[in-house]
Amino acid sequence: MALEKCFRDFPECVGAGLVVVEISDEKRAGSCFMEKLKGRLYKALGYRKTRKVHPSGSHKGMTAPPGPAQWLSGCSMAFRREIFDSMQFNEKLETFGGYAMAEDVEFSHRVFLSSDSPLLIPSEGDIRHHGVLESRGMVDERTIAMFFYNKYLVMQVASVRAPIWGKVAFAWNIAKRFVSMAFRNGFDVTKKGSALAFQQIIDDNKQDRRKGQ
Repeated sequence: MALEKCFRDFPECVGAGLVVVEISDEKRAGSCFMEKLKGRLYKALGYRKTRKVHPSGSHKGMTAPPGPAQWLSGCSMAFRREIFDSMQFNEKLETFGGYAMAEDVEFSHRVFLSSDSPLLIPSEGDIRHHGVLESRGMVDERTIAMFFYNKYLVMQVASVRAPIWGKVAFAWNIAKRFVSMAFRNGFDVTKKGSALAFQQIIDDNKQDRRKGQ
């Protein structure tokens, strides 16, 4: 297996995942030309796509080519056994539902930050990811709460490198997403969902302060 070979060839590597190829009928029909155009432009400019996590918690590079990575996709990620002796998945990500959105980014980036070597995407093998297209219908308030709260949990991990900038950028991103979600799903459900998330954040901070006393 490609991942097994990666761990064997790179003893310092603590986590690895295959190249992800996104498969979506809508993407093939509507965005294929633009993706190819961007790829040619990046190549001409010498730009190389990588999997990065911004201090705000935003991540990019899902379909990045082989090389170092700051996060791994849940559809293809593996870690050395000793990682789980000291690190676990954050169960708070399931606060608003059984689906722990962004658990792959949150966990793998924590592994990246705690290690002296980057995560790796090997040059051999890939995985075809049939992503679920974003719902165009109405979503409930708990789904919206999960989006905002889980984004906050990822920001907590990523912002250790730049605490102030990470929090400022996170607030700006969340404000933009609130507006776009309000237009798409309705203001009332977006307001209720975000209120649930922010109340949970307040409760978490109160609990952390009590633990620190």
